[in-house]
Amino acid sequence: MTTPMFSVIMPCYNASAYLYEAIESVIKQSYHDWELLIVDDKSEDDSMNIVRNLSKDDQRIKLFGLTTHSGNPRKPREYAMKYATGDFFVFLDADDSIEIDYLKKFVECIEETNASVALPIMQNYDEMEKKIIGSLPSQNSVLKNIPMSGPDACLLTIPNYRIGCGGMAFHRNLYAFVREENSLLSDEIISDEIAERIILFHASIVVQTDAIYKYIQRAQSITHRKTEPKYYSLLLGNIHLLDFVKNNYDESVKKQCVKKIAANMISLYKVYIQNKSKYSYKECKHISHIFATAYNVVHSEYSILSPTYKIWYFNFVSFKLICIILNFIKRRKE
Repeated sequence: MTTPMFSVIMPCYNASAYLYEAIESVIKQSYHDWELLIVDDKSEDDSMNIVRNLSKDDQRIKLFGLTTHSGNPRKPREYAMKYATGDFFVFLDADDSIEIDYLKKFVECIEETNASVALPIMQNYDEMEKKIIGSLPSQNSVLKNIPMSGPDACLLTIPNYRIGCGGMAFHRNLYAFVREENSLLSDEIISDEIAERIILFHASIVVQTDAIYKYIQRAQSITHRKTEPKYYSLLLGNIHLLDFVKNNYDESVKKQCVKKIAANMISLYKVYIQNKSKYSYKECKHISHIFATAYNVVHSEYSILSPTYKIWYFNFVSFKLICIILNFIKRRKE
């Protein structure tokens, strides 16, 4: 029995409104040498029935289910990998989709360049606006079909993304490096982004293709609900990225990451003050711990900050102190 070229891996949780389109985008691929592994994360809607109905007519579609809700797409993906047989893995979210020649374009570039990672163009589609609001990289990018080393490609994601990694195809052996650096990962909201960078860094050759991955920006997504308690975990992701950079890049790249932590710390603290009354005591305690961790990181790297960022950092400390004083006065009056 021959193994497929691609194992498309799809975590699923309460995605019945979008799941059919996502699966259909795989079924309609012009390149047919694939398997689709869908791992249900204890959905409470009709997701499982949708997959069962579609898989009746296509044995390449395989359904798995977790016994408890993990709350994070990384766990369903890693579960699927235990059963995946493809040479390359492709992650596809249950509410996104891929163009009809997606896998075909990957194969052509992989065979031409001997790449171990093939990158798509990530189109950011706004569900509310019903239009494309951007893409990574731009569709006229000079990067197309030019092989890069793994470390060079990874550098294009630090501290911010200039290439799109969602839906990339990567050789199955590369995920071993993610498991080795498990200490950098957690169940925080951007642990996937740390894993992507680890994969890129350890790739022998990375190639940018013009395959289109349609990323749907939805209003209910946690990454767009910036007042949700979970969103503050963005800072922990920034800190994990700094740890990764310290081990693999020079001081100039490290400096960029520290700046990003400082900037996010300041902007998120303002959000916290405005919304603190909405959070429970336990949530406030957890968020405060995140800020304390970020503060200690920035403070320890204070010497490498530029004058502008030092001023921002001073303003953060001052603002935090004022808030503590005002809160104390408010409690005394009560």
